[in-house]
Amino acid sequence: MNTEDKNEKIEDKKDLAKALRDISVELYNNERMISKALDAIGKACEMDPDSSLYLFERDFLLEEAGADPVVRLSLLEERKELLSERDDLALNYAHVLNLNGKIDEAADILLGRDFKLDKEGQIRLSEEYRRTLLTMAIREVTEGNRARGIVIGEMSLTYPKNLGIDPEIELPDNMGWYMLGEMHREGGDEDAADVAYKKAAEGETLPKLLYSSTDIPSDHIYWQALAKARLGQKKEALDLMRKLMDFGNESMEKISELQEVNETQDNNQSYRTDLKKKNEDYCKRLISLGVRGLGEVNG
Repeated sequence: MNTEDKNEKIEDKKDLAKALRDISVELYNNERMISKALDAIGKACEMDPDSSLYLFERDFLLEEAGADPVVRLSLLEERKELLSERDDLALNYAHVLNLNGKIDEAADILLGRDFKLDKEGQIRLSEEYRRTLLTMAIREVTEGNRARGIVIGEMSLTYPKNLGIDPEIELPDNMGWYMLGEMHREGGDEDAADVAYKKAAEGETLPKLLYSSTDIPSDHIYWQALAKARLGQKKEALDLMRKLMDFGNESMEKISELQEVNETQDNNQSYRTDLKKKNEDYCKRLISLGVRGLGEVNG
């Protein structure tokens, strides 16, 4: 086979890969057939193995399908040379590393790359950064390095320039402040712990549904409640935990209204967020946090 024939064959495969990818998007957006959409994007990856876009989109669908993080990590690392081509793919990789307990490797990606993401991506990135550093901080404290753990915990409250987070994006940092309070308290510094708990208890206490991919979840209320309990405000803490449970249960009946919002999203997007499913999972999580929190506060 001559060079021209080889190039033509490669282009044919890329064309087929694109067609399969478009079928996958159609199956996911309009039919919500995740399994078949995954099959199509998987075949697109086989036809065009050098496409970082298809690699990213396959991992997105795997997450939507609840795939084992070990499987996701293995598939990403099969094409490790592509991971640096896209910021969203690098973020996904860091997230999967964290899910597999590879915290230091995730931190290396988050701190060693200049990210340029849209608002939704920046929100995901800021959450991943905070989660990574707080996990590292807890590990340090567990291993007896409390001072280092506190320094890392404090780092989680601000974003390094390389993340490219818009200053106007302000995510609740109640979890970070609460964790710092716990570290100071266990170290015997009650004054520092009190300051941190008061910071953790601040903020919006009214849970909200997620009407778009850039809306901020209300999980922070759980950490507010725990902080209030530490400050001796047990009644307020229990009320907030019950509020999470009540909101989750009551909102499950309203979620069907979100389907219309989902259908009117920009049709030029790739895989569109299923707001109904996202909010169902979200409400279940808030209910779970509320139930767990009641036990923790009463315990």
